[in-house]
Amino acid sequence: MTDEIYSACIRELNADKAGAERLLDARRREVYEKSPRVKEIDETLFSTGLNLSRLALGDPSADIDKLLSEMEIQNAKLNREKKSLLKDCGFKQNYLTDIYKCKLCADTGFTGNEQCRCLTQKLIGRRYGQSNLKDILQKENFENFDLRYYSEEKDANGVSPKANIKNIYRVCMKFVSDFGVKPSNLLFYGATGLGKTFLCNSVAKDLLDNGKTVLYTTAPQLFKVFEDYRSHRDDMEDADNTVDIVYESDLLIIDDLGTEFIAMNSLTEFFNIVNARLLTNKSMIVSTNLSPNELETIYTERIVSRLIGNFTMLKFFGQDIRLLKKYNR
Repeated sequence: MTDEIYSACIRELNADKAGAERLLDARRREVYEKSPRVKEIDETLFSTGLNLSRLALGDPSADIDKLLSEMEIQNAKLNREKKSLLKDCGFKQNYLTDIYKCKLCADTGFTGNEQCRCLTQKLIGRRYGQSNLKDILQKENFENFDLRYYSEEKDANGVSPKANIKNIYRVCMKFVSDFGVKPSNLLFYGATGLGKTFLCNSVAKDLLDNGKTVLYTTAPQLFKVFEDYRSHRDDMEDADNTVDIVYESDLLIIDDLGTEFIAMNSLTEFFNIVNARLLTNKSMIVSTNLSPNELETIYTERIVSRLIGNFTMLKFFGQDIRLLKKYNR
């Protein structure tokens, strides 16, 4: 079966690349109008490589290494002059190069023969219904996290909701800064409306901005994918890759754990996901409204043991922020 999702992602990348090329043409015209010398430099840089190729083809005895060395010296000098001219005209030095959405693959979707992370993330977004994730992350990110909704009144343990959330915020920031260097996992638990999903989104945004692949899914959605895979695999588009993403994405975020329909198959799949990612040092964030004691009554001992033993447990408490915002409006 043709994977329409994959084809749609490739079409989107082609549109991105075409848009980048139109942007480059517009910027070149803008720069060349202000500085004709930049145009001369670009034409020289282009013709130098072309002339070298022609010489190599026409004269097999030519000392290509020497010519390459001379060309590199000349090009470096021209590029320094070009950067200086751009600055003098009020342009950023990367004004003519910073045009692609993905700098790794220049919006082609591939780096060499390997699929680029940007294409992988697009596939994740479409296969798991995350087409609106980008819009959500523009609002829900570390910069917009608002501490004003957390009380400074201390509980019986002498800790206020504000002090607690500040600590959780720091842990999340460190999780991002250490990502890929020091494997770690987070488990957010507490009542609804306390910022768990907001901080999941904040972590996701920073890692996506850093070129990492992130699968964000709710527990019900995740287990439905596996149920569909078991029952309707032949009818699914690129079924194996859809499941493989769960194991291979740089970060897996599972929100609303405990709201899914609990079945033996779901428990087995959840254990396999957690265990496999722990073994391969693939990080996870799990968010739930259940307390650790409630997790123990629902999930198997093997699952709870891995969660408590391998995840940093972060308890959210305080007043429901959604209600506070509603009343404030």
